[in-house]
Amino acid sequence: MSLFDIMFYVCVACLFALLCWILILVIVTSLQGFWVDKDSLIRSLENQGYSKIKILRHSWFLIAFRGGGKDAIAKFVISAKNPQGKYKTFDVWAKPDTN
Repeated sequence: MSLFDIMFYVCVACLFALLCWILILVIVTSLQGFWVDKDSLIRSLENQGYSKIKILRHSWFLIAFRGGGKDAIAKFVISAKNPQGKYKTFDVWAKPDTN
């Protein structure tokens, strides 16, 4: 085995380790949207006058690529009756709790 072969395998191993580390960081930072409290979201919408609230979809992985801002951690697709009495389907973006 030549020195060039050894350097090649070391570079491949370092690249693999770097890609694994990036994957771990993406997964860990995306997981915080998984534990968003759905009950507090529903209470917040009820306080704004919505009723018959139904969560259709909860997305939490790679939210920045789904149209969320830098501080969004989860996306909910909600169907609810608005204060005027009409049913609407809309998106709600959850932000991290700042307590």
